[in-house]
Amino acid sequence: MRLELVETQRYAVLSQRATRQRWFGRSVAAFTVNSPRVDYGDAALRALMEPHLRKMRAARPTTDSSMTARILRYDADRYKLAESLRDTLGVGSLEACACADAHAKRALLAPLLDPATRRPFQRAYDAWIRGVVLPEIAADATRVRYQQFPCVRAQCPGDMTLGPHCDAAYGHSPSTLIVSCLLTPAYGTNALIYESSPGRENWTAFEGSEGAALAFPGGLAAHFTSENTTGRARWSIDARVLVDDATSAYDAGSYFAVAERVGGAWRRVGDEIAAVDPRVGIPFDRT
Repeated sequence: MRLELVETQRYAVLSQRATRQRWFGRSVAAFTVNSPRVDYGDAALRALMEPHLRKMRAARPTTDSSMTARILRYDADRYKLAESLRDTLGVGSLEACACADAHAKRALLAPLLDPATRRPFQRAYDAWIRGVVLPEIAADATRVRYQQFPCVRAQCPGDMTLGPHCDAAYGHSPSTLIVSCLLTPAYGTNALIYESSPGRENWTAFEGSEGAALAFPGGLAAHFTSENTTGRARWSIDARVLVDDATSAYDAGSYFAVAERVGGAWRRVGDEIAAVDPRVGIPFDRT
């Protein structure tokens, strides 16, 4: 691994020249001596992050966005997202499921591959999207596209991390909104780190528990995870929503469902989609 000396006004630090995302979280953890809390305003840490941030900025098409991040609250007893996922996976506690590696995570999530097994969870998710998310973030729209099955995130201790990125760099529309919904407590280094609007780089950890969701313009707003040094797994689901007519590389296939507002309620257009697009990620990416 090659290192370069990075000069700041107050510090000189060694920064990894290689900027592959999988090294980002490990670099942050080493710099903070595996602290479960990270001060992303620290000048020396910012210098360490800078090669990764330059790569992200170069891949981002623009910083023009009218949306800023906001926290949504929902009734966990009514929508039962965590409960339905636990039942689907056949586990008593999500937080206690800390996968040792990617193979263990794939095995744990394997029950989602069966359409009948995952159907109650998918219906709970769909009801939550239409009952909580769309009324909050699509108040002026009459027709939206939303991820028909969510990305299930288990940020386990020692997991491989996602370096700073925005979703437009991976084929999503720049106007994509991401909603990250917590199913277990999130704090410190097991939390998603995000900027409130594109270009701000005011890094904030999305901390909270079941009943909280973060909505932010993730098509352009950078976000990342660090290496989880808390010793506790964070479980959440991610959904992408498009409230305009912008095109996306994800329009083809079964990635998006469509909803229309009828009166005061959001209704899915068409029948349930049985297939899950492999671009949703583990465990569907190898089917």
